[in-house]
Amino acid sequence: MKKVNISVVICQYNPTLKKTKRTLESVLCQKEVSYEIIVSDDGSTDNLFESIKHILKKHEFENYNLVESDCNTGTVKNCLRALEKVNGEYVYFLSQGDMLYDENVLHDMLNYIEIENVDNIFGNAVDYHFNSLGEVVVEGMYPNLLYPPFFSSNSNKKTLYVSMRNFIVGTSLLRKTISAKKYINMVADCSKYVEDNTSLLLGLLYGSEIRYYDRNVVWYEYGGGVSTTTNVFWQQELQKDFKQTVKKIKKLFPKDRIVDELYCYYMDKGLYRSIRLWLGHPFLQLYRFYFMFKYRNYMRKKTYDKNKIIKLVER
Repeated sequence: MKKVNISVVICQYNPTLKKTKRTLESVLCQKEVSYEIIVSDDGSTDNLFESIKHILKKHEFENYNLVESDCNTGTVKNCLRALEKVNGEYVYFLSQGDMLYDENVLHDMLNYIEIENVDNIFGNAVDYHFNSLGEVVVEGMYPNLLYPPFFSSNSNKKTLYVSMRNFIVGTSLLRKTISAKKYINMVADCSKYVEDNTSLLLGLLYGSEIRYYDRNVVWYEYGGGVSTTTNVFWQQELQKDFKQTVKKIKKLFPKDRIVDELYCYYMDKGLYRSIRLWLGHPFLQLYRFYFMFKYRNYMRKKTYDKNKIIKLVER
């Protein structure tokens, strides 16, 4: 396959045709940027590859690769199989059901990451879901980030990201391929399903740079995947991934106070955890409360164009 600017990787497991089509259509309409599409399946009962080929053929799009697996191995290894096939300098991960916000997302993100010359950039993720009538319901901006512009400066991103638990939506990220490969590989022995924030955390601790791009970049299907599910089993599995990753990071950075604070948060429990956090890291606790109070409504002020997602869904 030819060299491209961006490799769009769609990781899937037991996909539905409707969701897969929506995701693909949002990529296939991208303008003024060279890209490839890699669909990596994690041992689904039906990987829909024939249907995917049909959609791509309809758009006369040939720069793609379909990656199969004989068994289900988890999201992290699925991503790594896809990364073995990428030809782009940058990689953008999507899950089935998620859609690029508009037709200029990849072009604009490519320009921004090249201007900033960093390993990672992220934009705004707009939550949506379908109600019982099949109508699109837009919830607004993904709420986890307290104050994304903090990542636009040379401030202590490690403190904000780690201590604030300021986790970033994986499908809002554009990453240098070489960096994504390096750090996702490093968490493969401790994380099975969480490939984005575990590898970002590790990269940040090793000095990998990240910037916030103040632009809506993805329609994020909230509740559609394991990351936002209310299913107790999946919540426990994700928590397990974070705990195992934090254990590994603690061994790698035993004297880092930020890492120690994170270790207390994930590994201690109840009242003992609260005491340890406040006695061991009082400044960081005050810092968190300050940000929670000052910027709690920041993302709620962001706007979006609902007509864009309606057009994508109706394609």
